[in-house]
Amino acid sequence: MATTIKIIGFKNSGKTTTINSFIKFAKNHNISTFTIKHDVHNGDMDQPNTDTHSFSDSGSDTVALINQTHLMIKQKITKCFNVNSLINDKYDLFLIEGFKDNDFKKIIMLTDLNKEPFQNMDNIITFASLNSNLCKKDPTIADFSTEIKRQNWFKNYWSNNEQNKRRTNTF
Repeated sequence: MATTIKIIGFKNSGKTTTINSFIKFAKNHNISTFTIKHDVHNGDMDQPNTDTHSFSDSGSDTVALINQTHLMIKQKITKCFNVNSLINDKYDLFLIEGFKDNDFKKIIMLTDLNKEPFQNMDNIITFASLNSNLCKKDPTIADFSTEIKRQNWFKNYWSNNEQNKRRTNTF
């Protein structure tokens, strides 16, 4: 099964910025990428200034937008979509924004030091923030304040995952 990482957090916590950094790194290292966006606002896909548009611009091989009524790769759905059905071995990496309740590994993006809303979640890889001052106050929060820091974190994560060592060359 492909490596799957969910990036979750509150609005403007750095989820999309982090995903775009990972996509760029993956693209530069020939890691095929499928990026999935959960949209609770029933927006359109791949419009200028949207997350899905930025995912495409960053180089994701496939981008999906899922809301209450559609899977965009424009396939109508009649019930709540199970994101797990999209995970397959065609891609090396799946990056999912949102879908807090699934069992995949998670990076939780923070805007403040409050980790309490996430305490009952399983499979947390790390807490991270785009705010380096926050990371200085709590060294258990990964510093994602720059593109290079996000990509270095991803490189280390990818390289240390035994499953990935079989799939790609080392960096």
